[in-house]
Amino acid sequence: MGLLDVDDINLLQGKQKIKQNKKPAKKEIVPKKEEVKINYNNLIPEDERVQMHETIKLDAEKYQDFTGEKYHYSLNFYDFEVFVHDWCVTVLNPIELTQTIIVNDTQALKRYYNKHKNQIWVGYNSRNYDTFIMKGLLLGMNPKKINDDIIFKGLKGWQISKEFRNITFLNFDIYTSNSLKTLEGFMGDDIRETEVDFNLMRLLTPSEIRQTIKYNVHDVNETLEVFRRNKYLYESQIQLIETFNMDIEMIGLTQAQLTANILECKKKEHDDEFNFPIIDKIHLKKYKKALDWFNEPTNRDYKKSFSLDVCGVPHQFGWGGLHGSPINPLHSKGRIFHVDVNSYYPSQIITYGFMTRNSNNPERYKQVYEYRLKLKAEGKKKEQAPYKIVLNGAYGMMKDKFSLAYDPKQANAICVNGQLMLLDLLEHLEPYITLIQSNTDGLIIQVEDNEEKISKVKNICHRWEHRTGMGLAYDEITEIFQKDVNNYCMKYSLQKEVNQLKSLLEEYYPNIQVLDNELIFNDEV
Repeated sequence: MGLLDVDDINLLQGKQKIKQNKKPAKKEIVPKKEEVKINYNNLIPEDERVQMHETIKLDAEKYQDFTGEKYHYSLNFYDFEVFVHDWCVTVLNPIELTQTIIVNDTQALKRYYNKHKNQIWVGYNSRNYDTFIMKGLLLGMNPKKINDDIIFKGLKGWQISKEFRNITFLNFDIYTSNSLKTLEGFMGDDIRETEVDFNLMRLLTPSEIRQTIKYNVHDVNETLEVFRRNKYLYESQIQLIETFNMDIEMIGLTQAQLTANILECKKKEHDDEFNFPIIDKIHLKKYKKALDWFNEPTNRDYKKSFSLDVCGVPHQFGWGGLHGSPINPLHSKGRIFHVDVNSYYPSQIITYGFMTRNSNNPERYKQVYEYRLKLKAEGKKKEQAPYKIVLNGAYGMMKDKFSLAYDPKQANAICVNGQLMLLDLLEHLEPYITLIQSNTDGLIIQVEDNEEKISKVKNICHRWEHRTGMGLAYDEITEIFQKDVNNYCMKYSLQKEVNQLKSLLEEYYPNIQVLDNELIFNDEV
């Protein structure tokens, strides 16, 4: 059935934009969500519904950044809309330069899927939703029932049907921390949704389907734009899979799940999460109260925490990390230093053996760490990405009950020792600094503008590094405005900005060598 006219085609090809209705159409009155009762077995046959399967050719100029050479698995950006009796999906393939719209036509969907099932499908929050709508349709299931099980009952896909695992579907979720509509707003785009109610108890009219298609296509185009701005997420996932010779089907895993597989983790039961060691490298006297608190068995409860003034600044200690800042907002100028512990949690894992006990290849973590340092020394930022993900993901997955790497004892060891080591550093620095803030893996301190005192502070830091096995990085700040530990802005010294510029130049212009204040291009200054 020909649902789309010339204007619709132009809109879907990106030649026109969706026109905003000054007066929204009146919605049909439907029962409130809690009153809607749906007989999922009373599904109207597809041949009695409005059906559509149309493929539109796209303008190659708009997708020059998508090539088969760059994306050798190809890419299918997709999004589903599901109603009581109707569904539609838009699939945009920028490599093939096609946009395919399918409405209520399972056979057409199966044909497209069979042709593209070995390619990557990219959606927004698709790991939790669209993947299972797709698999359900391929299995002949009712998509509205799957939709409601996920949205209203809060079920995960694997809880709905075990058959889902039998469908190969290479889904990559480009989801970030915000909703797609929020990101559309950030990008200055239209954020309106279709005015067609998802709980209409009748078939949609051709007009309602046309409107739904337009906004479905709009969301797919926005998903592609989000991908463009966050393509490093995809690239790092592919790099991880290829670097560690993993199956491409793992493209759908979270980075934490992928890390667990790389470290060859197998699920194990543990009942000793608070039986963690406190390392003997921690030397506390004035603030030994913190050490005693963690050693007290009655405090081993995730709901508990305690406060302690350190360097004249209120601090919070507990089972989630160290935080401290002055009560009142501040503005300060002078010799201010951001003292950051390099790869704090990964360093503890390697130095003190705090790797998850579920890993059958813990040595691989150290190999990844050392190789990443090698790449960092060579200035290869992009190449570091997959290794950095493995290193930084190890701690989080030890706290995740659903992870193959779940081992809360080791995670607690990292968290607690991390707090106590930073407290140790503060105790030794206290006579020579003004503390601006403490955070999970670093400090911001101010030192009197006196080279002898600055040297003293750095010597204390060096001794702490030698004793604990951790490494520190220093960035000088010239000015800071701070409300609290999570809300502040600061101005780095010129040297910091020069270093960042050097890094960018060397990354994007390989023929340029940066030495001090000179640029050398093809051996010429």
